[in-house]
Amino acid sequence: MTVVVGGQPASAVRVRGRGLPGLSRTGGPWLVGGAVAALWAWAGLMREWTMRTGIDLGLYAQAVEHYSRGQWPWSPLKAQGDFNLLGDHFTPIVAVLGPVYRVWPHVETLIVAQAVLIGLAVTVVGRTAIRVFDHAGAGCAVAAAFGLSWGVTGAALFDFHEVAFALPLLAACLDRALAVRWRAAVLWSLPLLLVKEDSAFLIAGLAIACWTVGLRRLAIAAMAAAVAGFALVVGVVIPALSYSGTYTYWAVTGDARGPVSSPIGMLGNLWTALTSGSAPVTVLLAMACTGFLALRSPLAWVAVPSLLVRFTSARPEYWGPESHYNATLMVVVFVAALDGWRRHGSMLSGMPGRISARTAGATALVLALVIGWWTPLRTIIEPDAYRCGDRCSAAHEILARIPDGATVMADTFLVDQLVSRTRVHLVAENLLDSTGHPIEAEWIALDTSNRGTFPHESAGYWWGANAAQSSGYVPVWASTTGFILLRRNPAAAKAFLHMYGTVACAASTAEAELCTTPPGDDTYRTRTAWCGTVEPPHTVHRCPPGAYLKPYRP
Repeated sequence: MTVVVGGQPASAVRVRGRGLPGLSRTGGPWLVGGAVAALWAWAGLMREWTMRTGIDLGLYAQAVEHYSRGQWPWSPLKAQGDFNLLGDHFTPIVAVLGPVYRVWPHVETLIVAQAVLIGLAVTVVGRTAIRVFDHAGAGCAVAAAFGLSWGVTGAALFDFHEVAFALPLLAACLDRALAVRWRAAVLWSLPLLLVKEDSAFLIAGLAIACWTVGLRRLAIAAMAAAVAGFALVVGVVIPALSYSGTYTYWAVTGDARGPVSSPIGMLGNLWTALTSGSAPVTVLLAMACTGFLALRSPLAWVAVPSLLVRFTSARPEYWGPESHYNATLMVVVFVAALDGWRRHGSMLSGMPGRISARTAGATALVLALVIGWWTPLRTIIEPDAYRCGDRCSAAHEILARIPDGATVMADTFLVDQLVSRTRVHLVAENLLDSTGHPIEAEWIALDTSNRGTFPHESAGYWWGANAAQSSGYVPVWASTTGFILLRRNPAAAKAFLHMYGTVACAASTAEAELCTTPPGDDTYRTRTAWCGTVEPPHTVHRCPPGAYLKPYRP
């Protein structure tokens, strides 16, 4: 059986390789891919330098560091003891970065690697577009549009994630489908199972696409591979490696009982995702960035199962166009749009074929830039994105005081800055890790400014007072921009409490002027304090925004 996607078999398409001067059919996509990789590497490195990255970059750096030594991907950020990240999410493909990290053991390695993987995907999409358009300039314009699309931008500007590996694999898979080599497409899709467990839904989508073009047996085989792979990973592999012996993310879909036992919960989540506007906006933006041509291709089915899983999740961050969750969606809609253009190019009748291709390529690039202006893409041209201001400088100063090889607790926005040279844990409530065990560390580094709700708003003084009084930590450095560094020193902590006593509590922030200030001594001073309690047995003191702590040096 001859299956045609795009009106004619790939063998019938003759590529002349014409286009803009200096762009060739072979070299053009590599040039665009390299430029996009350089752009996102530079933007990512600037984000890391200006303290705009966080815990996800730290988690993957710890995993790759252990991979580089031939070990399981242990993560001290998750637990005081051994916590295997493969028992959290199944992402073994990240291990390929181990040898590179061994040569250059820094978080910047991951940022550059992610940019290179995005660039490879751009190159594949560009080669596919040139084959479809029969025009190098138009194909390179589409490649650039893909590399600057809002979904790819969201991934490039959000730390590091395993999804970067999925982009070139999925692009190669769909390229083979567009060339009417569906069996090769299915084979290219199988390594996606090594990217993350939910990549199985992309393979399921490919199976649906195979079915719609009449390849029933191949569709059944692909669907069986997707179902079996997902079941094996979440039912056997992850529980075997998890500290809890279970797949802890079942509750993300449906309710806490899991997706199988709560179809009503899944439907409720879907209804909320739709009525809140988040899900419709995601779909609308995805289709709009390619002029809705993706809807004219059976390859659009590849995205459907993944979108349904996201929209039935109980976590709103999965529904919208934020972060890295839409990167693979961009691959699908761009390649599907190429197929849609080839199938229905007659809608541009009246123009010579080459002009139509140029128009399509230019339109794709304009749409990417226009839509990108309302998404993270615009942040790369903002001057503040590349300026290390007072807060950034203070953060670098406080972290420089921590010696290499030390054991540190830090908040979610500081851990990635420490992970390459210290053993760093994520500070959490009651100084317990994610498994409920106490964290032992010599240093605590915190950003006390209100940058979100994780672990707590204005958490620094909460932890500073609690740790200093209850756990033997004393403040050794602080800045007026909200950063504080504490060190564990039982003798100094005892002297500190003897000198200053328990931090005073005010009945309300309105009547509070200070927590404790011995006459004539302001080495330890806070303003406008609020106190609460947690059980057992710590007394918690939390200062709202505007309070500050001056250095105390034992």
